[in-house]
Amino acid sequence: MRAIAVLLIIAAIGAGIYYFFLTESPAYIAYKDFATALARGDRNRALTYASSPDVLGGPEQNRGQFAGGMAVDALVDIQYNRESQTKNPDGSITVVALQSVRFDPVGVTSAMGAVTSKYRQTATLTKSSSGWVVTSFQSDLVESRNWKGEKL
Repeated sequence: MRAIAVLLIIAAIGAGIYYFFLTESPAYIAYKDFATALARGDRNRALTYASSPDVLGGPEQNRGQFAGGMAVDALVDIQYNRESQTKNPDGSITVVALQSVRFDPVGVTSAMGAVTSKYRQTATLTKSSSGWVVTSFQSDLVESRNWKGEKL
């Protein structure tokens, strides 16, 4: 009987770790879809995840044209690392994530992206009838590094 109780506790802890740390919540998935569409310059798709056009920001959010303070020739890859996800008292969720954008600046050609720029993004999402929508969004450049890892 004791062994069964221990196994149930271990299973519950494992399930909690899986649910809270390894799976992506619907709000986080909506944030990633929004941020990726915005970074690729697809404002119409990004708008489907936004509460209003004001959330989209300006043209500097289009990483296919401008990233890390440089003009972009080719956008290679976009990745995300969730730093935190907080449920607010009003039911909204605030996601803080690091967006990594690999690209080739104008005049440089590579197979993997010659530069990686990282942006810390903070998004607040609320639940609507159509799913999670972004109600506020902020993106700040953290750093840019070349393919050798040197800061630019």
